[in-house]
Amino acid sequence: MKKLPIFNRLLYNWHVKLISLFIAFLLWMYVSGLQEQEKLITVKFEVRNLPERYVVSNNIPDTVNVVLKGREENFTLLDTSILTAYVDLEKKVFNDARFQIQIDRKNLPRGLKIKEINPRTIHLTLERVVRKNVEVVPVIVDNPPYGFVFSNVTVIPESVYVEGPASIIEKMDSINTDDIYAGNIRENTIIETGLKLEDKRVRVVGVKKVLVKISVKEEYVVKKYRIDIFSIENLKEGFAGEVESGEVELLLREPRRYEEKKVTELVRLYLDMNGIDSPGEYSVTINYELLDEKVEVININPDNAKVIVREVQ
Repeated sequence: MKKLPIFNRLLYNWHVKLISLFIAFLLWMYVSGLQEQEKLITVKFEVRNLPERYVVSNNIPDTVNVVLKGREENFTLLDTSILTAYVDLEKKVFNDARFQIQIDRKNLPRGLKIKEINPRTIHLTLERVVRKNVEVVPVIVDNPPYGFVFSNVTVIPESVYVEGPASIIEKMDSINTDDIYAGNIRENTIIETGLKLEDKRVRVVGVKKVLVKISVKEEYVVKKYRIDIFSIENLKEGFAGEVESGEVELLLREPRRYEEKKVTELVRLYLDMNGIDSPGEYSVTINYELLDEKVEVININPDNAKVIVREVQ
C-alpha cells in the first residue's frame, strides 16, 4: 500500500526530530530549575541565654512560620527539623521587652533566602524562678466495682517541690496526679503514676513518679430471708422424719454484690437427729452450714423445728 505524503513528511529524518525533542525537554527542565520559588515552612522557636534563675513567664509560641525563596534544587537540601528560630537574651535581666526573631542560618542550605518571618518580633516577660512545696492530690476518675468502696487513698510522697515563675508558683497549693482508673480494683493496690503539670513553665523538682496506695473494702448488707428447706441428717435406720414447722426467718450479713445469689447458695440448714432412736414428736435445734466464707448468720427465728419421727418397715 502506498503511503500518504503527509506521513512521508512526518517520518522524514525522524531520528533528528526525536533528538531535538529530547534536547528541548532538557532545556525546559533547566530553565524551570533556574526560576526561584517560595515555600512556607514551620520551624521551632526557642529563647537562648536566659539570665540565671530567670524564666519567660508569658506565653510564647513553640513554632514560627518562615517563607523561604530559592530554586527547587536548593529546597531539596533543606531539613526543617534542624532549622531553628530564636531570640538571644545574652543573659540580660529585664521585666518586659520586645525582640526581633532570628533564624539560625548555619542549617540553611546555600541558595535559600529568608523572605519573611511571622511573627517578626515577640514580646517577652522575665520573672525570677521560685520554689515551693505543694501537696500531691491523687485523681481517681472512676469508682471501684459495685459492692466495693474506697477506705483510704494515700500518696508517697505526700508533697513535692515545684519551681517556675513567681506569679504562677505563689498561687499553687497542690499538684494533681495523672488520671487513675480504679474501675477494676477489688483489693488494696499500689499504683505508680506521673504528675500533671498544667503549665509548661512549671517543673517538678527531683520527682518524676509518685506511688498512690488505694485501700478498698467490700460493702456488706444485712438481708432477711424466709426459708423452709431443711435437710434431716443422722436419723437412725428404720425411721423416717417429717418436719411440721413452717418457714424460718434467716438474717444474714453478706456482700452487697451478692444481690443475685440465692440463699441456698450461701447457707444450708439441717436438723441433726443423732440420738433419737424411737418414734415420736421432737423439737430439734436448727443447725446451719455456711457455703460462702464471706457470709455470716446473725439470727435464725425460730431456732428449732418440730419433727415427727415414724418407724418404717
